[in-house]
Amino acid sequence: LIALYSGRRAAEIAEIDADAVFAQLGLFDHLSPTRHVGVYAMVEHIKRIAAAAGDGLDTAVRAPGAAGGHPTVLRSA
Repeated sequence: LIALYSGRRAAEIAEIDADAVFAQLGLFDHLSPTRHVGVYAMVEHIKRIAAAAGDGLDTAVRAPGAAGGHPTVLRSA
């Protein structure tokens, strides 16, 4: 998920078809139903963070740093 969403603008995140990417990778052939649900919960959470950042084209979401925590929403001036 980090590779799929990190550094992308909010509008790009909203347009990513996670189902297609996961199908291409064959991801769900290797996950239990519970983990499958968990992955989709994380995708929805990432999309909510991006939507909360606003629709500005200058908004990007970065993965958490070495200290962990929540993704950081960055806006360029």
